[in-house]
Order: sequence, then C-alpha cells, then structure tokens
Amino acid sequence: MKNKSISIIMSERERWTGLMYLMAELFLLPSALRMVNSWLTRPFSEPALNFVFFSINCAAAIFIFRYYLLNSVSEALGAFWESVQAVILGYVAYRISEDILFRLITYVNPGFQNVNDGSIAALAGQNFYLMAVGVVVLVPIAEECFYRGLIFGSLYKRNRILAYAISTAVFAAVHVAGYLGNYSPVTLLICYLQYLPAGLWLAWSYEKSGTVVVPMVIHGIVNYLGIRSVR
Repeated sequence: MKNKSISIIMSERERWTGLMYLMAELFLLPSALRMVNSWLTRPFSEPALNFVFFSINCAAAIFIFRYYLLNSVSEALGAFWESVQAVILGYVAYRISEDILFRLITYVNPGFQNVNDGSIAALAGQNFYLMAVGVVVLVPIAEECFYRGLIFGSLYKRNRILAYAISTAVFAAVHVAGYLGNYSPVTLLICYLQYLPAGLWLAWSYEKSGTVVVPMVIHGIVNYLGIRSVR
C-alpha cells in the first residue's frame, strides 16, 4: 500500500477560519464556559460541562470544514479497503510504539499515571455514557480536523517533516497544557511524551490514506479502548 499523499486540502477560507477558531478554543472557550456555568442557578456537572465543550468544538469543526469533510468522506468511501488497511496499520503501529514508550516510562518511574487519562477516567466514573460519546465520537472529529487536517495538511505541501513535527508537538501540548501549575514539570513532560506516538501515527495514517476520516477512526478506537476500562 503506497502513500496516496494528501490530495484533499482545505480552502483558504476554511484554513483561516479554522485557525482563528482554534486559537479561541485553546485560549478563550474553556474559561468562558466555566464563567457562564458559574452564573447558572443549577451549574452543569464537570462531565456535562466537558461534554458541552466537546460538542461546541465538534459542531464548529463540522461547520467550518464542511466541504473538506464531505470530500474526505467521499475519498474514504471511494477507496474503502485502502482506508481500512490504513486504519489497521496506523492503529497497530501506534499501539506498538505506545506500549514500548509506556514500558520505558514505568521502568524509570513505576506507578506513573498520565494526568489527562486520570482526569478523563474520573469524569467517566461520574457519567460514563456522556464522556464516552464525547471522547469516542466528538473529540476525534474535532481534533483530527484541527491537528491533522488544518495544521498537518497546511504544512505538508511546504515541508513534510515540519508538518509531522509541528502537528505532533501541538497535539501533545494541548493534552497537558491545562494541567500547568497543578503538577510538576517532570510529570507533565512525561505526559507530553506519551502523546507523541499518537500524534505521529495519526498524521502518518492521514498521509497514508489521503483522507482525514482514517485518523478519526483510529482516534475513536484508541479513546474507546481507553475509556472502556472505567465502566
């Protein structure tokens, strides 16, 4: 199975609108939601508030990238078996590299737990089904549009290596940025390293298949297997 390269690219309008929304999502939306929630007479629970956050991001991604997504789905269906192969290869490669890294981490630091995984597990313990829909369906759609479709795809034509490096680095960073100041720098660095294999292989599966649908499916599978143990 040869690399198909990325033939489906976002329009300039989708790219700039998506970039502006991504900045707002990272730096404004979480605090804005918490502020509004504090004004309510009956505030949302933490799982419900996270679900609202996931839903807004997913809806925004679908609306902003609607033409890109339609073309991506069409590409995936038109090359169905190639897309299935890319899902299998990408997932297996991720699982092997993630397992090797985890073994190295726990060898150096026995009992280590990823703080983001622990947070998601705690929220799932309060409302499993709400969090399951959020992390298995909504999060993969939004994150793959932004981190693979927008960042990786935009950089890919200019510099393939830079596209991998930046999209992977940003993807890992956003999963630990919210915990800055609450955990030691060493703990957060280790957590950051744990997300690098996912960012790498999700980008690879996007390049391999030529459609963002493939990393969405892999991302959903990874998140499902991660949250399933909480139930």
